Amino acid sequence: MALTVTLDVLLKKTDLTIAKLRAINTLSLKNENIAEIAPEALQELSSLRELDLSGNQLAAFPAEVHLDNLRTLNIGDNNITDVTFLRNLPNIVELVLAGNPLEFSDRYIAASLLPKLRTLDNSENLQFDEIGRRYDSMLLPELQAIWEREFSASCKAGMTAMQLAALTAAFVDAIDAEKLYGHRLLGKFKKYKIETLAKTVVANAQNDRGAKVRVAGGQQFRRRAAKRRKIYENITLPAVPLYEAQRLLRCHSKSDSATDHRSQVWRCAFEPNPDEPDVTFSTVATCGGSTICIVDCESATVMKRFVQPNEEFYSLAWTTVTLEMRSGRWCNTNLLIAGGKRGIVYLIEPDNLVCYGKWTTAKLAISSFAVHPDSPTVVCCGSADHVVTVWDIGVPRLPDYEHQRRKLYALKASDEVIHLAFVPDTGHLLAACERGICSVWRISALDLKADVDGGQTQRSSDFEIHLPLSEGVQTDDDCLVDGLAMLSDDIVASKICKQGFIYLWSFRDTLARHRDWLTEGLGGSEAIEITPLAKLEWSQNDEVYISLTASDCGLLACGDDQGRLWLYNTTPITLGGLRSSEMLSPSAIVAWPDVQLEKRGKGSLMQDVIERKDELVVNTIAMDTSGKFIVAGTNNNLLCIYRVAEDCLTRGNATP
Repeated sequence: MALTVTLDVLLKKTDLTIAKLRAINTLSLKNENIAEIAPEALQELSSLRELDLSGNQLAAFPAEVHLDNLRTLNIGDNNITDVTFLRNLPNIVELVLAGNPLEFSDRYIAASLLPKLRTLDNSENLQFDEIGRRYDSMLLPELQAIWEREFSASCKAGMTAMQLAALTAAFVDAIDAEKLYGHRLLGKFKKYKIETLAKTVVANAQNDRGAKVRVAGGQQFRRRAAKRRKIYENITLPAVPLYEAQRLLRCHSKSDSATDHRSQVWRCAFEPNPDEPDVTFSTVATCGGSTICIVDCESATVMKRFVQPNEEFYSLAWTTVTLEMRSGRWCNTNLLIAGGKRGIVYLIEPDNLVCYGKWTTAKLAISSFAVHPDSPTVVCCGSADHVVTVWDIGVPRLPDYEHQRRKLYALKASDEVIHLAFVPDTGHLLAACERGICSVWRISALDLKADVDGGQTQRSSDFEIHLPLSEGVQTDDDCLVDGLAMLSDDIVASKICKQGFIYLWSFRDTLARHRDWLTEGLGGSEAIEITPLAKLEWSQNDEVYISLTASDCGLLACGDDQGRLWLYNTTPITLGGLRSSEMLSPSAIVAWPDVQLEKRGKGSLMQDVIERKDELVVNTIAMDTSGKFIVAGTNNNLLCIYRVAEDCLTRGNATP
């Protein structure tokens, strides 16, 4: 039975008097099945420095309790959904929140409320302060502009507290209507910052009506003041969870043979939750050889296999559409899009493993797909013949999967297209090509409705982006941009083969410099060179087509020619707005697992996995949104499923 801790209950449990209760420094009430704590029970603990409430059923911590001497609080493994109670515990140095149903933003809110915090969930490498300052610097000038434009005249001297509260509420509503700076994973943190800064703006307006606004630390911001990223010399990327190999699968074999170590696995992608587009299931689609597999990572089993004879699949992508079911109700449904060597697009309904549409879109191989972020039926197909073809694939109608597709555009790239990626906020499509070039087109939802020519003419790129080349790179083959991934709505990760590092750069900054170029009348044909925010150390090797993958939580991953996974927690750059002038080491390098096989009959059918006579190249990696699973596909027809270590799951550290 759940327990409510009142003062009387606390006295009985501790066998102390009130006087002695007020003098204790440490109290543990872990695993006591506590559902509620009366405020007066905690308020008596005036000398308390360490409090352990972990492993209970608490849905909230009493917000009215002030414990100025508390330094350590463990409230992990409860049902806490809000952390704003921490504002009344300002001197906490060590905090454990893991195991509660909290959002990604709550860790940042907690850190903002605790200026002395040194460790959070047993991690000491915190970047929260700089991220908070970044949000202050980006949001506050915009808030000040909205205030001056719409509310400044309404702020009169001598207003009552009720009047100020009503004015502040209206101010916050107006801010919410604006699309201001902020990462989508930190939406709750952004809302908290807006409400906090709005109160600061109103209070300052009451005090001095000046053009400047002060925030904690005495920092000043002017209306729409231009801000540049500060360069830091000694950034260390934060740690990532520990991943352990769980299972090796060989499932893309010709004739389903376990001895096939020639087929290459080229692409992996986790299946999205149809009802929550920013969340994935634990099922992953993989392609290689003539086979597409759907694998359940929880059970490490191949659920379904689609085989297309005489094809070699190089790429696939998921999209979610709304189907009218036979019952007449509407249902969100996932579809798979795949293609490869023959230049044919395949549309697959994975539940029933039905290929309900296929057509030739390119003369040469299809290398990459990208689905428009605002139009799930609009699919871009990048190919080796220097063209990106844009199709509206329509929505199949049950029960016969009838559908109508139409060609929207043919986009002319500078060279062979290796990878595609959309910039969600702006609707720009990036195509990674040869010669260190990324071609760029803007494809907005409005364009898709109005300016479509059915691909009759090839539309040239709006502009091109050039990645700086390292010394010693001399041939076009050495300049292949074989890695491209979006780390956030703005930050791009890209890799040129054989260079041994990965660039992180801002698309918005690069787009602004392109627009400046046009404004100055210098023409639009010049490639705009990126200004790197950071360079990430990577493996020195000569392999090509080793791709990058990124998750919304700022985790970047890339394989190499030794079977290793290079993992980078990029949140200081993607969320914190930092910039580094030095090469940054990876957060972790995960080695290929040691493999032991059961001998059956005359020997193992996968002996090559142990003997490792050839290079083991990790061509592709996929990560689920929870951070629980990583799947790696190799050049010798292997899938390796990695799972975050159990102790990381217990602490709630599955994501960076």
